[in-house]
Amino acid sequence: MISDITGGSISADLLDYLRRDTYFCGLAQYYDWRIFESFVVENGRLVIDLEKRGVLRRDALSELVNLLRIRYTLSERVYFHHTKIASGAMISKAVELALQEGLEPKELRQLKDETLQFMLRQRFGGNAAIIHLLDGIERRQLYRPCYTLTIDIGEERRRAVVDRFHSDARQREEAERALAAAAGLAPHQVIVYCPSFGMALPEADVLVRMEGGKVLPLSGSNNEEIRILKDKHKELWKFFVLVDRAASDRQDAVARAAAQYSGMF
Repeated sequence: MISDITGGSISADLLDYLRRDTYFCGLAQYYDWRIFESFVVENGRLVIDLEKRGVLRRDALSELVNLLRIRYTLSERVYFHHTKIASGAMISKAVELALQEGLEPKELRQLKDETLQFMLRQRFGGNAAIIHLLDGIERRQLYRPCYTLTIDIGEERRRAVVDRFHSDARQREEAERALAAAAGLAPHQVIVYCPSFGMALPEADVLVRMEGGKVLPLSGSNNEEIRILKDKHKELWKFFVLVDRAASDRQDAVARAAAQYSGMF
C-alpha cells in the first residue's frame, strides 16, 4: 500500500504535481479534492472506490477520468514539449558522459536538479563536453531538433527504432558520433532522443472498485473516453535528433545525414 501511495498509478506525487504544474504553466486545469474520499485499502493495495451500495458512482468515475485528461494535457503541452525534451536530453547526455568518466550510478540517487549540476561541475570540470552541455542548460541555449520521427512511421519501424536507441546507450552514442562526423561537429553536439515504445498513460491502470465490488484496473472498465485518452497519449511519441544551438549552421547537414544514414532510422 505504501508503494501505491508514493509511486503508484495515482500517487501523492501525481496529485501534487498535477496541481503545481498546471498552476505554474498557466493551464486552467483542476481536479476536485473530493477524489481523496474515494481512496480505500483493498487486500493491501490502494484502490479508488467507484461503487456505492452496489451501484457505479458516475461522479467519482468522471473525476477520475478528469485526472487522466489533465495528465494528458500536461504531457501534450509540457512534458513532451520540444524545449523540455531538449533540456532533459542535454542533462542526460552530461550524466552519460560522467558515467564514462567514473561516476557511480548510486551517487545519483540522492541528488536534485540543482545539486546534480553542481556535482557534475565540481567533479568533471575538466571535461569540456560536460561543461558545454551544462552551460547550455544554464544559459537556455538548448539544442534544437533538426530531424523528427513520429508514430506515423508505423508500429514495426517504430519498435525497431526504440529497440535500437531507447535503452542501448552504445548504439545511441554510435549514431550521435556518425551524425556529428557527417556534419563536422563534435560528438556531444548531436543528441539522439528516443522515448519508449509504449508511451502508456499509467494512471489509466489504477485499481478501482466497480459495481458489485469487483476490483480491476481502470483501463479494463470499457470506458470509451479512457481508451481514447490512452490512444492519444501513445500518439505523443516522437524521436528527435537534436543539434547544438551554437552549430545552427550545421543543422541541415545533420538532418540530411540522419535521413540518409543507411539502416539507422
